[in-house]
Amino acid sequence: MTPQWLTLTPAETTHLQQALTSLQQVLSHNADRLDLTQLAHVLPLTTSSHASERLTYGALLARDLLLKWLGPLTIRQILDQQAPAPDSTPLNIEWRPDSLGFVLAPSILSTPSLELDRWIPSVRNWLTQLEEAFRTQLRVGKGAFWSSAALALAMPWTQLQSFRPADELESGSHAWLTYLDDRLPRYLRWREAHAEGQARKLPNRRGCCLRYRLPEQPHLCGTCGRRKQADLDQMFANRLRLAREAALN
Repeated sequence: MTPQWLTLTPAETTHLQQALTSLQQVLSHNADRLDLTQLAHVLPLTTSSHASERLTYGALLARDLLLKWLGPLTIRQILDQQAPAPDSTPLNIEWRPDSLGFVLAPSILSTPSLELDRWIPSVRNWLTQLEEAFRTQLRVGKGAFWSSAALALAMPWTQLQSFRPADELESGSHAWLTYLDDRLPRYLRWREAHAEGQARKLPNRRGCCLRYRLPEQPHLCGTCGRRKQADLDQMFANRLRLAREAALN
């Protein structure tokens, strides 16, 4: 019998449905087909052919592909107990400095909606092929790739930080990731942040997506494992402030 991974309250269901809609609107795609050229506007691609830039943009491309497509599919699986899964069509990635930068082919298609026991093997197979493509063709590091995969697959839990205790989200996401693939939990941890006399664990990737290397965005992601404790505490303080301001409006 397939475990029931999240028993959602009506408010949590509504929140995940809204998050799903917002995530899908980022790329304006449906769940049946993802044209990877749509990712071009997400990344500030340049015409440079320097190897370090190819590595940086490759890691970011892997991150955005996983978070903006596999993440929403995972939310759908939790909400509906079924969801499309990426098919296993081999992915070819080429660096072409005379165009946008990366050329990816073919478009990624998804299967019809699958229940969890069939969805998981399909996702595992796709991740294996995707890792092979990004690591061999763009030299994206193992930690960068699998940290993005872990964040994407844990998205139903990370989206509920305003609804549940962090310890519950941490243990639930860890059990889920272990069930999916026992490689995944090692790439996502929950670090404790402190502000205003409160403590909260926040999701934290173990492998860096290299966003900080971008000259136009020289800062770390919110989930970056490179963040120092003071940065994490300040981020938590900002969240508390924004929550207070939202409550007043």
